[in-house]
Amino acid sequence: MSRIQKLQNLVDLTYIVNPIDIYYLTGEKISAGKLIVCKDCASLFVDGRYIEKCKDNKEVIVNLDEYGALNSFLSCISFSNVTLDPDNLSHSQFLEIEKLFCDKKVILGYPVRQMRMIKDKYELEKMQKSADLNFEGYLFIRDFIKEGMSENNVAWELEKFFREHGAQRLAFDSIISFGSNTSFPHHRPSSRRLKNGDPVLIDIGIVVDEYTSDLTRTFVFGDELPEYSKLEHLVKDAHDVALQLCKPGVKICDIDGAARSFFKKVGMENEFKHSLGHSLGLEVHEYPSVSTKAKDEYLYDGMVITIEPGLYIEGLFGCRYEDTLQITENGYKNFY
Repeated sequence: MSRIQKLQNLVDLTYIVNPIDIYYLTGEKISAGKLIVCKDCASLFVDGRYIEKCKDNKEVIVNLDEYGALNSFLSCISFSNVTLDPDNLSHSQFLEIEKLFCDKKVILGYPVRQMRMIKDKYELEKMQKSADLNFEGYLFIRDFIKEGMSENNVAWELEKFFREHGAQRLAFDSIISFGSNTSFPHHRPSSRRLKNGDPVLIDIGIVVDEYTSDLTRTFVFGDELPEYSKLEHLVKDAHDVALQLCKPGVKICDIDGAARSFFKKVGMENEFKHSLGHSLGLEVHEYPSVSTKAKDEYLYDGMVITIEPGLYIEGLFGCRYEDTLQITENGYKNFY
């Protein structure tokens, strides 16, 4: 069953404008469009930039989005309600929808988001491919860096490596930090140069075949730093605590809570300054987050999430350890 067919079983009619959702359902990579999916048909409306590119699509009927075309299409089909994703509508799109569906019942829902939450075999293969190259990049840069290199130097060398080895692009700006800069969870690379004994934090992600990856590792460059080693052990212990709960049926907020409870026991709860992780796929941050906010969400077979506990000592250093996991029938598979 195609993704369009699965969606048709979930809705009477849905109106989709998010380009990533449109790609997920149709395979068309476009910057703007309108996808109508109803019980009996699916139609994609695009402007003149994309009509030739999309016209032979086998999943949907493709129409030129010109004046009156969408109204004419809707007048020819029968439906009683329309499902809209409120998180992916601009104000102008909402006003247009008010006119289009003024006599219909509007249901706010997230059917495509729910579908994207569970990855199929094809998606998992693409995500493993992305993760494999991401890890190759980490190993390359770990061995490449030298004393005196700047964070900016390292970020640029990494990006070149990824692009030369098949990545479409970075999934996000690489986080490369040295020394005290590692105490900032989302530090942007700077002119800070690497010194002997500096902690190094590398948080990287790429896009391969449209699917993202995400990985964080930390280490000390050169001479050992005993106080940093203690921090690393605490972070990895919290990581292991979280991994023990990663299996279908577990409430997501409980995983985040377990890591926080561990840090509280060792008196470090205030140094854990972000959520435990997030889902990923076509985007590097997808629904649901792996946090205390996910009170009504559970892990399911086929979900892909990150687990990334971290501790950050203001003015000194920080440490984060991140893996990406596929939730399986009996537990999880680590992409790394």
